[in-house]
Amino acid sequence: RIGWLDLPMLRHAARVSGFTGVAVNHVDVLAGLDELKVCTAYELDGDELDTVPTTTDRWERCEPVYETLDTWDAFDSAAVAEEGYDALPEAAREYLAFVADEIETPVYAVGVGPDREETVELTNPFDE
Repeated sequence: RIGWLDLPMLRHAARVSGFTGVAVNHVDVLAGLDELKVCTAYELDGDELDTVPTTTDRWERCEPVYETLDTWDAFDSAAVAEEGYDALPEAAREYLAFVADEIETPVYAVGVGPDREETVELTNPFDE
């Protein structure tokens, strides 16, 4: 069971934590879905918010605003881990680029399967 990505919450986490990159796990779990939604904002009293509201009372009244993205078929996670990022389906790469753009933070690594070895490193922040 998975839930849709909550970008307003992730934007908030990026701002308050100051992290410089993200690792996106379980990209393989998203493969084969009929639809892929991402919460891009909250609607509060007719206004659209791109980050979390200032109080829990306001948050309680929020409704998620979703954008539907292209889906992708299942893939061989071991092969993708070996071949690298470009071996991911195009729609998966577009999803990752969308997330990075929305939170203004680069994706450092992508989990493409259940095993530790099935991680694709895009950038090693410790090499910078």
